[in-house]
Amino acid sequence: MRKFSPIAFFISEAEVKENHPLNWFNMPGYEIICSKTLASYGKSRLVAYLSTSHKLVVRNDLIKGNKDKILVVDINDKRLIAVYRPFMSYERSRKDPLNDLLAKIKSLDDESKHMIIGGDININLNIKSPELAQLNKVIDELSYHQLIQ
Repeated sequence: MRKFSPIAFFISEAEVKENHPLNWFNMPGYEIICSKTLASYGKSRLVAYLSTSHKLVVRNDLIKGNKDKILVVDINDKRLIAVYRPFMSYERSRKDPLNDLLAKIKSLDDESKHMIIGGDININLNIKSPELAQLNKVIDELSYHQLIQ
């Protein structure tokens, strides 16, 4: 971390539980935030380390309820969005909250900001599936581009 000092980085599948003191995970120069799922599920699968030397704004006001596995951070003209969607077996996919997650991403779109979305949505990009088609539809609707493949 000394050679490369990111403004923010996100960890999916973090498994931070409510009885884990966050100071166990401290890094000098960074603040730790957890997704709001900590309150509803007793654990956070999504954690962010945010640089204390930059003016970052955690946008909890954009996240309704405590079940979204999502973090939103604004910095100047950029919006950083981290998402986590657990792996869903084929049988469970009918109840999968992918639609809700993609709708949430669409609602966070802000034309005045450069949107950077990352995380783990557990969709195999190499296999055609209904979930991949849903994801690609939203990417096309919002005119987003996938940078990392």
